[in-house]
Amino acid sequence: DFTAADDYGLMGAKAEFRLAHNDRGEVLERPLPLPSLGVRQAAETAFYDLTPHPWAGMEVLLRLVAVDALEQKGESIDFRFTLPERQFRHPVARAVIEQRKNLVRNPDSRRLVSLALRAIAQAPETYDNDVVVMLALSAAAARLKYDRDGSTVGSVIDLLWDTALRI
Repeated sequence: DFTAADDYGLMGAKAEFRLAHNDRGEVLERPLPLPSLGVRQAAETAFYDLTPHPWAGMEVLLRLVAVDALEQKGESIDFRFTLPERQFRHPVARAVIEQRKNLVRNPDSRRLVSLALRAIAQAPETYDNDVVVMLALSAAAARLKYDRDGSTVGSVIDLLWDTALRI
């Protein structure tokens, strides 16, 4: 829930999320609904399911930003909280998600995450001998192992989420 007001009329509003313990400056933006453009006051509710987002389970800073008709910005103070995360019950899915979090927190940990994923993949009985899971874990591990510049990290993070859901 949020409220916003401006004497010239509101032209937009958004929520900005930043990792609390990260200096990379990454920002996750989500638009906030307004009843109409140019409205002087708004009291609205916005809902976004961020449980699949790589930052789920991590401490973030949330700032609300509104822009008026003169393109002036008004910002809230930062709210610090932990983004809700999906609770995985299967131990292998939890292990995959933990490696995903390691990769999100520190993309330079590609080699260590690759080794951990290979170890998980080498015990197919722990994930019901699912060939798709084995292939996904092996592919993610190989992509991280041979990634020289970090360019595959984002797609591997997505692959690990899909793999944990499958498990």
